[in-house]
Amino acid sequence: MGGNSIAAVMRRYVLAGLLGLLLLGFAAEADAKPVRMFVGRYGYRDPGPVFLAPMVDYGGVRAVDDRTGNTQVVSHGPQFGVQILGVSAGERDLQGQASLGYRSMNIEGLEIEQRKNIQFVEPTIGLRYFPRAPTFLFAESFCVRATAAASAGAAISLYGDLNFPIDLAAGLHFTTGRNPHGFVVELVHRPNHFDLKYRPDNDPGDPVVPEAKYDISPWTAARVSFFFGP
Repeated sequence: MGGNSIAAVMRRYVLAGLLGLLLLGFAAEADAKPVRMFVGRYGYRDPGPVFLAPMVDYGGVRAVDDRTGNTQVVSHGPQFGVQILGVSAGERDLQGQASLGYRSMNIEGLEIEQRKNIQFVEPTIGLRYFPRAPTFLFAESFCVRATAAASAGAAISLYGDLNFPIDLAAGLHFTTGRNPHGFVVELVHRPNHFDLKYRPDNDPGDPVVPEAKYDISPWTAARVSFFFGP
C-alpha cells in the first residue's frame, strides 16, 4: 500500500512538472510571437502619396575619341549629378519612381576645344524596392532598410545628343522610429555607353568638316539622398 501511495505521489509530481513545462512553453511562444510581429510589422507611418528625395551623385567617367588615322584619345575625369526623385508610397514593398536630373562630365582630356565639359538633362522612370518594414531594427528605434532601384530614361546633352541610359542603384536607408524620412546611401551604375558627336574646327580650304564621334563608357558612382514625405 505504501508503495502504491509513493507511486501515486510521484505520478502527480511528474504530471505537475509536465504541465508546468507546457505552460512555460506556451508563455515563451506567446511572448516571442509578439516580438516577431513587432519587428516584422514595424512599418513606417504613411507619408502621403509620394516620397520626395533630392539626390546627389559623384564619380568618374572614361571618354574615348576615335580620331582619324587610327588614333584613339582617352580621357578620365570627374562627373557630378543632381536630381529630384519622386517615389510612390503605397502599401507594397515595390514602388514606382520618376526623376528629373542634371549631370556634368569633365572630358577635357579629349582635347576637343568645344567639349571640355558636357552637360545633360536626364528624365527617368522606373521601380524601387523600398520595404515598409525595416530590414534591420536596432534598439526598437533605429531602422535600416535595404533598397534597390532600376530606371531607364533619356540623357539629352546641351549640344543636342540623345542617349537612353539605364540606371541601377542599391544601398541602405537609415531612419529612426516609424519616421519614413531618412538618409539613403547607394551605389549607382550605368551599364550602357553614351554615343556623342562634335564638329571639329575647319581645316583650311574645307568648307564643311564631317562630324566626329566619341563616347562615354559605363560608369559607377556613389549617391546620397534624403527621403521625406509631404
